[in-house]
Amino acid sequence: MTDEAMIDLTPSPQDSIRARAAQNLTWLDALCELIDNSLDAGSTHVAITFAKGYFSITDNGKGQSDMAAFFREGQHSRHSSTVSGMYGVGGKDAQLWIGGADGEVLVKTVAAGVARQLRVRWGDVTTWKVPGSEDRVASPGEGGTQIVVQPTRPILHGEQWRALVEKIGYTYSLAIEGGAQITLSSGTTKGKPVLAPTWRMPALEPGLVETVVTVGSRRARVKAGVIAEGERTTHRGITYRRGFRVIIPASNRGCGDYSPGRVCGVVDLLEGWAPSRNKNGLVSGEDELYLAVEAAILPVLKRAEQASSLLGCQEFQAQVEELLNARVAAQAKAKRAPGSTKGAKSPTGSGAPHRRAEVEQAGNTFPGKRPNGAFRVEHQHLGGDTLGDVRGNTVLLNLDNSFVAYIQRSQNIEAGVVMAATLIGDVARGERANGQRILKALETETLPGAVGKILSSHPSIDGAPVLKSVAG
Repeated sequence: MTDEAMIDLTPSPQDSIRARAAQNLTWLDALCELIDNSLDAGSTHVAITFAKGYFSITDNGKGQSDMAAFFREGQHSRHSSTVSGMYGVGGKDAQLWIGGADGEVLVKTVAAGVARQLRVRWGDVTTWKVPGSEDRVASPGEGGTQIVVQPTRPILHGEQWRALVEKIGYTYSLAIEGGAQITLSSGTTKGKPVLAPTWRMPALEPGLVETVVTVGSRRARVKAGVIAEGERTTHRGITYRRGFRVIIPASNRGCGDYSPGRVCGVVDLLEGWAPSRNKNGLVSGEDELYLAVEAAILPVLKRAEQASSLLGCQEFQAQVEELLNARVAAQAKAKRAPGSTKGAKSPTGSGAPHRRAEVEQAGNTFPGKRPNGAFRVEHQHLGGDTLGDVRGNTVLLNLDNSFVAYIQRSQNIEAGVVMAATLIGDVARGERANGQRILKALETETLPGAVGKILSSHPSIDGAPVLKSVAG
């Protein structure tokens, strides 16, 4: 085929530059691409600076002899220390995202005793050729690489800045533990460099799982356990790492249908795993890997689920109790009309006592230290399909009832209050609970009326309407 019959697919320089500059990256994405390149070059110290009008990253790595490798998309130069880089696109995309399609990038690097400097103004690039670098003999002790981008997109401040520093430390925890230092400075730090802190797994309960899983010809080392009670960590679930960095941040991937709330684990990918272009996933085998990890840590997942369910149930019960008792306490202060001996008047307002009430119907005094109208809510297996029972001042919700179990699992506080109020209302209609009358003001009400009054007695524990009468 003749040259005339061939189609030229060379992209337009400015169209390509502007498309790459418009990618949907974040500061974390961009910084990680540049840090990857520095660590791949054997750097043990990476300094990132956010200043007014420019951004820079400086390292003490091996440097680069071919200056085009910093700018030519798809060109990738390997060092003996290269672990992360594969595609030759991440660092270039990061430069363009930070400085924009009209920005300027200055690269200074030292390799093989030669110091080189190249400046590229992206807005002036009309062909894929730029003036060559300025070279000189390197000074004694001179080394490493510096990239300066200007102008720069808006930088992060305050809590967003601190979160970025923490995420950098988490992402490169393996490199930091191996001796690398990554510092960041900005206006938030008043120009002083801040060391990215390493992340370590929290204390785990006995029964840690440590094993190696195999997916085809690829292997991964797995370590996971149940987070000890009271331990705090910002990265719950399973973290996937390759080389010196996190590839897939902590999540439920590898936990199947189990909750990752009390699980902490790391999976170190060994030979054969290729990261995606932006190093936020794998080219292939992700689903198979997650299944293998889930099977390996299944005992941990089951124990963590039990621990989470117990804690979640206790918190749910406490919240239901608080809202229920706020309503019951208001109903316990229902007033009868002057001279009346039957019937009750619905409470109004916030449930506070009426100052000029001529007859006040107080709630009964319950055993122990609980105040008038205070109920304990518990979930128990009572058998059958009954909603539950009231025993003294304890409302028992039956976990053998599928609806009750569902409400408990979904942590639906309002529905929990409705169920507890239904049981209390039923008992209050003239019945006895362990020989004690629950709420005299409701004894003559129908069940819908009793439940409705309880639920509409108090707007909520914080003054905002939560439930109105749900009975007819």
